[in-house]
Amino acid sequence: DEAKESAAMRTSAAALAAASGTSDAPPSPKERNQKWKEPTQAAINMSLRAEKEKTGGRRRLASDLYKIMLADTSEAGFSLEPCDEDTMDKWTIKLFGFDEDSNLAKDLVVIGMDHVELEMSFPDQYPFEPPFVRVVKPRFKKQTGFVMSGALCMELLTKDGWNPINDIESVIVSIRSLMVVGDGRLQAAVELGTEQYNLVLAAQLEKKRAAAAGTA
Repeated sequence: DEAKESAAMRTSAAALAAASGTSDAPPSPKERNQKWKEPTQAAINMSLRAEKEKTGGRRRLASDLYKIMLADTSEAGFSLEPCDEDTMDKWTIKLFGFDEDSNLAKDLVVIGMDHVELEMSFPDQYPFEPPFVRVVKPRFKKQTGFVMSGALCMELLTKDGWNPINDIESVIVSIRSLMVVGDGRLQAAVELGTEQYNLVLAAQLEKKRAAAAGTA
């Protein structure tokens, strides 16, 4: 178990480095032409809030959130919105578009869901302390090393592993990557047993193909 946890931590660090874009290579045309959404009223309000916040940490949080609210994050496989429009301390994150060959993607198909929902909470000391992230739904298998009672246990989300230069988007992308690379499994899917699992998966995939053919 310790070896698996160590491997998961190394994977999370590597995923964060990749997501943070720490390479010295020049940005690709795709990166230079990143899609931007028309600013919503919520994004505009966040921009104004970034200017009004009195502490550097709160301004940084508002600024980080504003950048994400402007960007088209669908290609990165996530969406983000505040749990409460009156506060920026707690956000709902939906992860989707996982690799179809991954066990997590198949588990989602089996239980009839298309995303994993997270809740990200930011401490008053952000960015000098990491956000707290928990899985809201669906429930992950208890034996999965990086999810403990719903909370995500990743090195980059600990005080020792956290770096203040990390931005919110790179952390979310890293979490999404680790869920696949770390072979995250969903409790409800695994409980079906292999035979029933395969039957349900085949039926659900056939249903999706039929629906896609009907809209083509």
